[in-house]
Amino acid sequence: TVSIPADTSAVGTYTVTVAGVGNYEGSKGSAEYAITKVSQAALTIDPTGSKTYGDAPFTITVAGGSSDGAYSLASSDPSILSLEPGEAAGTWTAAIRKAGKVTLTAGKAEDNNYKPAQCTAELTVDPKALTEGSAALPQGFAPIYSGSAFEPEITVKDGETVLVKDADYTVTYADNINAGQATVTAAGLGNYAGTITMHFTIAPRNLAGEGVALSGRPKQIRY
Repeated sequence: TVSIPADTSAVGTYTVTVAGVGNYEGSKGSAEYAITKVSQAALTIDPTGSKTYGDAPFTITVAGGSSDGAYSLASSDPSILSLEPGEAAGTWTAAIRKAGKVTLTAGKAEDNNYKPAQCTAELTVDPKALTEGSAALPQGFAPIYSGSAFEPEITVKDGETVLVKDADYTVTYADNINAGQATVTAAGLGNYAGTITMHFTIAPRNLAGEGVALSGRPKQIRY
C-alpha cells in the first residue's frame, strides 16, 4: 500500500510511505519529494516610452503576476521622475521634475507558492520645445550705430515662467555691430530644446551737428 499525505497542494517537503502486503507483508519503505515555488506570470508597466518636460502628472500602472503579494514600483532617478503610490493597488502618480531618462523597476512580492517577480522599462522625458513668440527683445530697443557690438538682454518665457539664461537657454548674436539688421538666437538648454530667432535694426548714425576736422594738410592754402 502507498500512503500519501492528505494535502500536497502547498509548497513543502512530503513523505510517501510504501508498506508491503501479502508476500511482502512486513516490509516498509519511504521517499521524500518537494514541491517548490514557481515563477509568476510576466509583469507589465504602463505607460512607458516618452513624455515631455512640462507634462502634467500621470498615472503608471503595474499589472500581471500570479502571487497574492503586493506590487512595487521604483524610479532610478527621482530627480527626473518621482513616484507617489496611488489609491488603487498597482498604481502610482508620476511627476516630471526635469528632462532625462529613467529606468522603472516593477515588482510583485512572493507568497507561499510563487517566487518574487520583477520587470524593468525605460521612460524618457524629452526637453520642451521653445516656441516662437515666447522670447522678446527689450521694449523700445532702437540702437544707433556706435562702432560697438549691441547685445540686448532678451526675455524668454515658458507660459508665465521667466526662463534663466545659461540654465534654460543660451543666446548668440550676429551682424550686431554695423548699421542694418542684426540677429539674436535663443537656443534651448537642459529642460528646453529648439531655437528662436529674432531681429533688430541698427540705425545709421546721423553726422549732422558732428564736428569735422581735416588732418594731414596745412591749415591754410595760398594760390
